[in-house]
Amino acid sequence: MLMLTHTWILRELLALCPPGVKTPDIFAYNVCPDLLPIHRSVHASMTHRISRFKQVPREHRKAHYVQLHLLVDDIAHHGRICEEAVTEFNPDAKGYAYVTGKPLIRPIMDYCQSLGLPVDRIEAAYRSHMIIELSVDIYLRQNGEGRALVDLFQNALEQTGRLYVSEFTRTLSWLFGIDAAVVQEALNRAMTFYTADKMMRFVNMEQRVGFYVNKFGFNDANEFACAGMRDLMDQGMSLVGDPMDYLHGVVRTIRESPYCGRL
Repeated sequence: MLMLTHTWILRELLALCPPGVKTPDIFAYNVCPDLLPIHRSVHASMTHRISRFKQVPREHRKAHYVQLHLLVDDIAHHGRICEEAVTEFNPDAKGYAYVTGKPLIRPIMDYCQSLGLPVDRIEAAYRSHMIIELSVDIYLRQNGEGRALVDLFQNALEQTGRLYVSEFTRTLSWLFGIDAAVVQEALNRAMTFYTADKMMRFVNMEQRVGFYVNKFGFNDANEFACAGMRDLMDQGMSLVGDPMDYLHGVVRTIRESPYCGRL
């Protein structure tokens, strides 16, 4: 799932499971698997393939909020909490993002074919889940949650950089095996890149059209490519509809798991 969705889930979970740690930096830890790859030497596979239940020493206890991110992704992708990272891609995965995105597979293949860069079903399945996850983020923004979630996220980054940066870099260096200086640089870049205004634009449908056209390998100056992507995103929003039952279900699944007691 994307950053606003992760932030919403953690916020709701903390309201039900009062944590032992209450500092705002826990929201920065929670999104760091998607945040750290802003650095050129960090790849998503490095931040998403750690053990979900790795034993965490007390001095690094906030690493549990990183693991929480991975549990949410597991549920979204595989429909369950996985003890270990799933490293083999399954286009028929049973999680919400893939099941909901199945009707997009053929339209994505047709879209890419029409623009001269055909993709197979496996790649189209992966791209379909991207559109579904984006649609959930857009839903949260359009239904009044966007500004509050962006402010919460922004405050977490600012407070982390100002008050908790030494602990943050040490913990993530330990967890991912990444040099602390790389973590520091990634945080600095994130604080510059993820401004409140930019994030609000980023979850705006029109702003995302160009971004995803480029991400799919096309040129956002191509009006035909943008029109086709807009249609795919409209289909994604229709497929998602109201995702709140799903999101509350994710919170409930984690709350009822043994993991909740670690926070």
